[in-house]
Amino acid sequence: MSHLARAALAAVDGIVAAEDADPATRRAAICLLRLAVEAAVDAVWWDAGRREVSTASRRAQFLVLPQFRDPGTATAAAALWSSLSAAGHHHAYELTPTAAEIADWRDATAVCLAALTGSDGHQSSVAL
Repeated sequence: MSHLARAALAAVDGIVAAEDADPATRRAAICLLRLAVEAAVDAVWWDAGRREVSTASRRAQFLVLPQFRDPGTATAAAALWSSLSAAGHHHAYELTPTAAEIADWRDATAVCLAALTGSDGHQSSVAL
């Protein structure tokens, strides 16, 4: 797991622990989680020697990801990224995500990062 990912998870832990965090801070936590997933996906391309893939749209990258990682892991990572992207955008008609929801996304992100990067730095076939 990268330094960026560890820092993002630690920051989100602090935000979740402060259950009285304001809505902007909660959305920032979601943004940090999304950036950690994006960094892990970028690392897949760099590790595979396919750096040019990182210039494609994120959705396109998730379409290609099953060729480089376990399809179940790739699908779960795409779903998590999509959920984080949607939750990170403010809409007047939606409630701000709760601390419990952010904690669930934080846990899912940690699992996703481990599956994409492998706990030992190698490809993992861990299903999310």
